Amino acid sequence: MLDTCPCCASSTIIVHGNCNRCSQCLHQWRTPDSRGHKNYYQKLKNRNNSQSDRFKKKLVDRFNAIASLVDDKVNNILEVGCAEGILGKKLKNKFDISYDGVEISQDAVLAVQELDTVYSFTTDTLKGREYDLVVSFHVLEHIEDIVHELRQWHRLVSETGFLLIEVPNQAGHQLLLTDGNPEHVHQFTVQSLACLLIHSGFDVLSVTTGNFESEVYNDSIRIIAKRTMSDEQKNQLLIERFEHRLTEPFNIYGVGGDFINYILPIIGFLQVLDLLDSSPSQWGNKISGRIVKKYNEQQHGGQKILVASIRYESDIVEHLLTLGVSQEQIVTLGQIYDDTQ
Repeated sequence: MLDTCPCCASSTIIVHGNCNRCSQCLHQWRTPDSRGHKNYYQKLKNRNNSQSDRFKKKLVDRFNAIASLVDDKVNNILEVGCAEGILGKKLKNKFDISYDGVEISQDAVLAVQELDTVYSFTTDTLKGREYDLVVSFHVLEHIEDIVHELRQWHRLVSETGFLLIEVPNQAGHQLLLTDGNPEHVHQFTVQSLACLLIHSGFDVLSVTTGNFESEVYNDSIRIIAKRTMSDEQKNQLLIERFEHRLTEPFNIYGVGGDFINYILPIIGFLQVLDLLDSSPSQWGNKISGRIVKKYNEQQHGGQKILVASIRYESDIVEHLLTLGVSQEQIVTLGQIYDDTQ
């Protein structure tokens, strides 16, 4: 028995039948004597009936999930547990992508005919590769050391890439109390899978439940994640947003809470001329080596101005326009932080 939960690292573990249960994230994992046979999957072949309605239903759903992530930045994909390679083949027929697979069962013989490269060994021996997207459907629940496996997936995902994971939601069906499949070592909850990803260096982007794998596993968790950025990376990307909108030295209008929260921490990296404000109580205050001033047409006219308030943005813009500042000179904090613009 592990001393701590493999997902959230809590030490409050309860023995529940043939499983250990974490009282914090509710993750469950089988005791060693209740697990399936070791190396069971290496001997299997022809596991999927590609003509069945069940298979077609989940194939379309998984195809759509991956297709929604394929764009100019996603050119190479790795599927951990690619089976016969049917999903990868369907995606390769639609998109100009490279698609590799990992498959330890005998189905690797079929997959190698459909995909670019198929590795018939575990991910920890896959070296020197990075992928824009790593996907895995109903694999992680079979793996004993999930912490080690997520460490490998983190290594295989590029800095700008994505990870897509699907596993049964607890027992996999809302009417089942427990997952009776002895090959499923782990029973995840949304909380436990999210904790595992976060502790493994990923940021969770989206979570859905109710995804179909089969009639008895019709409630699956699907999570899309990406590698967590370092503090330095976040700061650099934020600075680049300011530089993209403000290509020349500029003034900042408004030194309230939004300025303090969203600009002041990186002001030393920006081409800031003067700090401006409409409140006389602010005039003369010194912030980051600059004296807060009143707007002066003679001094500030023709220069770019950043409106440093989200809440009062429209009011400040309107005020600046009445002072004779042109709309082309004004950039708002909302424009910089909204990456959809």
